Amino acid sequence: MKILKSDLNRVIKQILKEEIQLRKLNEAAIEAKLKGNVNSVYDVLVGGGHIQNGDTLLIIDGQKQAYTLRKGSKVIRQGKVSTAAKGFGNQPDSERTSTGLMRVVGFGGKGAPKGSVLVGLNPVNPPIILGPNQDSPRAKQGHAAEVLTRAIVLQGLEEHNRNVKSRNIYIHGTNRENRLGVQASGGCIRVSNDD
Repeated sequence: MKILKSDLNRVIKQILKEEIQLRKLNEAAIEAKLKGNVNSVYDVLVGGGHIQNGDTLLIIDGQKQAYTLRKGSKVIRQGKVSTAAKGFGNQPDSERTSTGLMRVVGFGGKGAPKGSVLVGLNPVNPPIILGPNQDSPRAKQGHAAEVLTRAIVLQGLEEHNRNVKSRNIYIHGTNRENRLGVQASGGCIRVSNDD
């Protein structure tokens, strides 16, 4: 039996199309289960085999502009966040906060004093230390809202958010703590410098 190259290509394309549809159905099922019920996120992710029971999970609730840090059934910490003023999305240069499952792959600012301004994940030289609601001396150069204290580097785990790291979407301290609780960032997830 002879298989034509065109037939083989058509079968491969169909298999890939079905795989993408299955992935989207799985993501849609998770989103439907989680809609409006952040407390069930951990259980749904464990039940779906996405994480293991006992794993540490940081849940960002975009509607409430809040986070919950959990380890298993135990809530370790909760607080306010500020996600993107332009909403949520995974498109490059959209100034939107990425969505989906991500993992921590690095940190910036380790060992730097609280309030240190970070550029490229490192403290600027000479150092600039800002308070939680202090204007930056770099504001006139377009840096009114700074990355302060620490930055958590994220990597997307799903097809639609694989570009999170290249988009430089971090969780970081801010000199705009008075804006926590409302959408105000340029795409990153801002938290208090203590958090």
